[in-house]
Amino acid sequence: MKKLSFLLFIAIISNHAFASEALQEGLTLYIPWDSSMEATTAEGVKTPTKDQSTQLVEGKSGTGVELTGSARLYYPGKDNFNIQEGTIAFWAKRNMSWKESDEGFILVKAIAGSGWNQNSFYFSITPHNQIRVWLWDSEKKQTLYMVAPVPSQANVWYHLAATFTDGEVRIYVNGEEGSYTPDGKGDPMMVMPSGDVKNLQIGSDYNHAFEGVIDEFRVYNRVLSPEEIKALYNL
Repeated sequence: MKKLSFLLFIAIISNHAFASEALQEGLTLYIPWDSSMEATTAEGVKTPTKDQSTQLVEGKSGTGVELTGSARLYYPGKDNFNIQEGTIAFWAKRNMSWKESDEGFILVKAIAGSGWNQNSFYFSITPHNQIRVWLWDSEKKQTLYMVAPVPSQANVWYHLAATFTDGEVRIYVNGEEGSYTPDGKGDPMMVMPSGDVKNLQIGSDYNHAFEGVIDEFRVYNRVLSPEEIKALYNL
């Protein structure tokens, strides 16, 4: 029995190590916020260019970054975020119910165009209790993918992730996909945003406040499989 338990333990450790190694492939930005605002892994610049009223507090693992009011972080986007294809994943905990937001709020924002609605990517919460991935191409044509309802409980950690590539966006909550499009079908002719992202913004714009803590923020330049998203959630 002891030998069987030992072999099972070794198998679990080996599988965990294999999963961790596999999840390094294509990782362009990793920010654990453990003792520093600087990214641990980055293809581009590791240090945020702007830091408004943020602080490190207890996170999902170690410490995370607390964003209140209009606080937000800007990491240089070039090489860190491929706006045409990739994956973002992170843990988030709000200080109040996620439903308590009259205007919604932005969690992640990236713009490569000349305006907010050109070659841009938004991962946000709408006033209608939805998670929304909102894409704008070079011609300012928009594409929406959503999950409803959003996580609702205050002071509870949720793992959020989105994968995006031509014709397909998937949104995951706690390792499970829940994405849909308003018209009930995807857009196979969807043209993705293009260009170099100026800044990858984490946190809300103006009075669209997130009011909570974000931790273990990851960006990939490839689309993770549903199994890999689940592995991230269980990591």
